Amino acid sequence: MTSMLLNRTGYRLPMAAGFLVLALTTLGLNPYWRPPAILGRAIPTFWWLAALIFVSGMGVGLVSPSSNNAAIELMPEKISAIAGLRGMFRQTGGVIGTAGIVLVLSRFPDKVAGFRAVFLGMSALLSLAMPPIRLVPDGRGAAGAGPRGEGLEV
Repeated sequence: MTSMLLNRTGYRLPMAAGFLVLALTTLGLNPYWRPPAILGRAIPTFWWLAALIFVSGMGVGLVSPSSNNAAIELMPEKISAIAGLRGMFRQTGGVIGTAGIVLVLSRFPDKVAGFRAVFLGMSALLSLAMPPIRLVPDGRGAAGAGPRGEGLEV
């Protein structure tokens, strides 16, 4: 759905909104926080976690098409190289991120405190990713347009 709105919103707005959603949902995973209550009834932890993961996925859904199209707009003739590099960096980031989380958790004798530090740190890193979004091409009206104006599926 995001890719259909890129012509009107440009690339920056969905990216900023997606990173904000990701930062907030990551912050919501903090183990010291309890699920909120609705009408005096506590939300079960399972449903709170499921809701956070669902909303986090929506954040990724906002960021991914925008960043894909912004990268392709910069060099449309190199679409295959861009796709390969994005995949490589996504996988590398996952490996380094997982190793970093394990390293941080290994330094805490109390694992709950370790997870608290991890989620607060990840939320801070996601927040730091928002200011550079201003450097991304706006792309308003260019999203989905190939070199000759025909649609470009990503």
